[in-house]
Amino acid sequence: MTERRSEDWHQRELMKILEDNYEKHPFLRWLHHIPNGGVRTPHTGAQLKASGVRRGVFDLFSPAPTRHGAGLYIEMKAPAKYPKKNGRGGLTAEQALFGKAVVDFGYEAYVCYSYKGCVWCIENAYEIRLEKLGFERLVAPAWESKVPLHVYRPFLNKQTEIKSEHQQ
Repeated sequence: MTERRSEDWHQRELMKILEDNYEKHPFLRWLHHIPNGGVRTPHTGAQLKASGVRRGVFDLFSPAPTRHGAGLYIEMKAPAKYPKKNGRGGLTAEQALFGKAVVDFGYEAYVCYSYKGCVWCIENAYEIRLEKLGFERLVAPAWESKVPLHVYRPFLNKQTEIKSEHQQ
C-alpha cells in the first residue's frame, strides 16, 4: 500500500517520525520543508517568483552539518517516479542542476521515493539511529549498508562514495 501513496503522504509520515525523535536528536527539529512546488494561480506564482522562490530547489533541508557536508537536501518524489534504468528519476532539469550545485557547494543531496528512504538518508547523513519508526527496518545501521532501492543518489561528492545499482 505504501507504494501507491502520494509524495505529500510520505513527507508527512517522515515528519511524524522526526518529531518523535526530537528529544534524542534535537537538530532534527530544524529539518524543514521548502514549499516550492504545487499548483498556484498565475498571480500567486508571480508573487512567489518575485519574492525569491526558485524552480528546482529540493523539498527538504536540514541546516545541521552532516558527516560529509554542510547540511542535507532531500528531494521527495512519489514512488511511481522511481528512476528507470537511464532516467532522471522524476527530476526536472532544474532539480538535477540544483542537486549538482548544492553538492558542489559542500552539501549532501538525496532523492527519495518513500519516507523509509528519507529515514535511511537522514540516518546515513548523521550516523544516527531513529526510533519509533512504525515500520520494520530493512537495513541496519544505515551508514554501513548499500543504498536501498527507494533512494536515488545521482549527486555524489568527492568525500562520499555511496554507490547504488543505478550508478554502476
